[in-house]
Amino acid sequence: MRIKQHLADLCTQAGKSEAIVRIACRELEAFFVGDWQAVAEAFDKPALAANDRKAKYRNPDALGTPSRELQRAIPTYQKRDGARRIAPRLVPERNRSLSFQALYRSLTTLVEP
Repeated sequence: MRIKQHLADLCTQAGKSEAIVRIACRELEAFFVGDWQAVAEAFDKPALAANDRKAKYRNPDALGTPSRELQRAIPTYQKRDGARRIAPRLVPERNRSLSFQALYRSLTTLVEP
């Protein structure tokens, strides 16, 4: 919170008080674990979609290392390849990652008239 406030203060000092500050605190893979349906589609493994119902994944941002969770589910998982496959399939309305939701809301406010 202190870092975020410091960055917001710097934006204000630079005359950009309308800037939106978002910080990725852990791994962006939390965004992917927040939408197991997208992961299942990306890797053609329909059974992975059932992970959405597991308590462990209700708050993907609380996972220590989401990339490790993906590697457990998909032993061949690689970060760059995974991002390219999964990202286009993410559906904001079903994503359980609160950090994803915050980023998505911020971005939509920038593009909405």
